[in-house]
Amino acid sequence: MNDQNVKGETHVTDAKAAGVLLEAVQKPRQLVLFLDGTNNTVTGRRNDTNVLKLYEMLAARGDPQQLLYYDPGVGSPDFLPSTSPLDWLGRWLQRIYGLAYGRGIYENIRDAYQFLMRNWQPGDQIWIFGFSRGAFTARSVSGIVNLFGILDAQHESMLPTVLRVYFAKRKKPSTRTRGGWAPAPSIGEKVASKRTPGEVQDQIRQAFCSGDRSNAWVHFVGVWDTVESVGIPLLGVTISNSSDIVGKRIRHVRHALSLDELRLTFRPRIYNQANGTIAETEQTLYQFWFRGVHSDVGGGYKNAEAGLSDSALDWMVAQGHALHLFGDPQRTEPPDSVQSDRLLHDTVYSVAWWALGGLTIRTARWKAKKATIEEHPSVGGLPPPRSVWRRWNFRAFLSTFMAFAVLAIGYYLQAGALSSFSLASIDWSLPAKLADEQSSLAQSPGVGLKSHLGDGPFEGSIVWAMIFDTFIFLPAFAYVLARPVGWAYRLASGLREASNARPVWHWLGVSPLLMLAGDVLENALTMVCADWTGEVSGWQWLVQGALGASSTVKWIGVLGCLLVIALGLFKAVFPSKSKRAVPHSVP
Repeated sequence: MNDQNVKGETHVTDAKAAGVLLEAVQKPRQLVLFLDGTNNTVTGRRNDTNVLKLYEMLAARGDPQQLLYYDPGVGSPDFLPSTSPLDWLGRWLQRIYGLAYGRGIYENIRDAYQFLMRNWQPGDQIWIFGFSRGAFTARSVSGIVNLFGILDAQHESMLPTVLRVYFAKRKKPSTRTRGGWAPAPSIGEKVASKRTPGEVQDQIRQAFCSGDRSNAWVHFVGVWDTVESVGIPLLGVTISNSSDIVGKRIRHVRHALSLDELRLTFRPRIYNQANGTIAETEQTLYQFWFRGVHSDVGGGYKNAEAGLSDSALDWMVAQGHALHLFGDPQRTEPPDSVQSDRLLHDTVYSVAWWALGGLTIRTARWKAKKATIEEHPSVGGLPPPRSVWRRWNFRAFLSTFMAFAVLAIGYYLQAGALSSFSLASIDWSLPAKLADEQSSLAQSPGVGLKSHLGDGPFEGSIVWAMIFDTFIFLPAFAYVLARPVGWAYRLASGLREASNARPVWHWLGVSPLLMLAGDVLENALTMVCADWTGEVSGWQWLVQGALGASSTVKWIGVLGCLLVIALGLFKAVFPSKSKRAVPHSVP
């Protein structure tokens, strides 16, 4: 009996081995790249993203015809061990800098493309998956392959040039010369100047790619919620190439988008092309809205709360099955998978500071003239998810209490004490005077700040007051305001449908940003004016004008924040009858 069982198991094992060998013969080799999002890496399978979960699905199969590559996201803590506390601090600051400015994104792109240079062979399929800034990386790598092909492995020294050319912005030809203004360029000259980037791309492809490498195709790009840029707005890296696949060597594209993300700094990079197949080339593109915020689509929350991101993962896995990413027709489950709760998260709930960067509502035609993105069936086919705003957030309560304490201390212990450390010699009325006169200073007919405040023992106190206000009082005030603004904006937005037009009040989401930027600029200009006495003239008038403008912007931002809070309270008292209204509670 035991011998028969052993023989039976042997036959099964042999059959499986034969199946794997047959599959290896029939299926082309696949180079599969997995590029994770900001601050994402391995978590012991507790908070893994969809990128890492999909990687583990394929790694568990051990397919000899697949070569897998995984890269943690920008700003992830996967740096080398430090040799001293000072070295640790330096590495930590570099990580924070990378999170803020996107530092490391070029290195991620370079490393992923370098993997292709070292491993690609004629006939191989290139599959690229990415989430968030990893999706930015994935689309950049696919764009580089499209423009330059795959350079021969010995030409890695050309990678900085390739990246520089790919991300270069075309400049309009200047008509300015050293001797004055030159005649406007002819149409032919304009066309020639615009062809220059293409000529450089062609030269690189022809000179540094051998054989089929110059015409390599990307077989599949699967991304979750691609961000438009990496780093601080206006200072970060932006994809400058066209956002479609027409005429490009990219065979299939799948894009899962977050319908409920509100952060202005996480604007999505949508493919500007309608869903479907391009008949001439048999290229396919499909992108859908999924319920949830950024990481509710790309993953990264606890497995027990990842029901929404599981929907987006299931869809991507199904697309891979249809295009033969998995050798067998059975769904391969991620390790230790559990039935997850469909919880609608909100980054502004967990980190209220995000509201200060601005809020907005996504729309089905976000900067896309050709594409009207549809909802995935899971959005309307399942009951509305629970909202994280129903939870009691002790950390948020404690942070808000501490912020209020800072404001109270700042009110009673005036900033003038910092200049002299002598309580007896402080002009305790100075901060009040400064607050009253700051916004009206620009309206005065050429009077300096000290003259405006009058006589008193405030030498040096003005600058200290501004430092105190900018780095202590303002952050505390901003946090106290950001949390209810984030709650109110989310509640007023509700659970939207992709076809809904954005409400007229959606622009109020930039109010926290206006308030913060206006106040910081106002304080900086006030410090510039601190030593002025008597009448002012010349460029000082411009500074005072800018001071008045920044003060106006600040108060517009404060008013906008109050309007958002009022709108949220109205929605809380008179909730919408829509089935998609967000369950609310007081933050």
